[in-house]
Amino acid sequence: MNTLRPTILVVDTYRDMRTYLAHCLKPLAEVQVATSGYEALNILSHTHVDLVISELDLPTMPGHVLCKEMKVLYPDLLFVIMTSRSKYDNVRFMVEGSGYNALIYKPFEAVPFRRLIECLLIE
Repeated sequence: MNTLRPTILVVDTYRDMRTYLAHCLKPLAEVQVATSGYEALNILSHTHVDLVISELDLPTMPGHVLCKEMKVLYPDLLFVIMTSRSKYDNVRFMVEGSGYNALIYKPFEAVPFRRLIECLLIE
């Protein structure tokens, strides 16, 4: 593993989405994957991560709660929340105050998504 490359942690319950995101992000960074918030916290406890991309609707720990937990432990950690909920479901109100850096609505196109992640990583 090349330690000069950033590390991104993808948290999603769906294997297809984890695989898709890992494929999209491979040109930018090393990619780790987790299936739950608790697994993500465990990975973060022993692996340096620059950016987390998490689904909002995780079963045992929603993405915005995971974000709050991680930001307490790692205040400089970048965090992107993804959701398939409608833009009209008060998602922004739900995640407000969690410390997230970006909110992405599914479905999304790979190229603009990758550009957003790249911009976050170089800030």
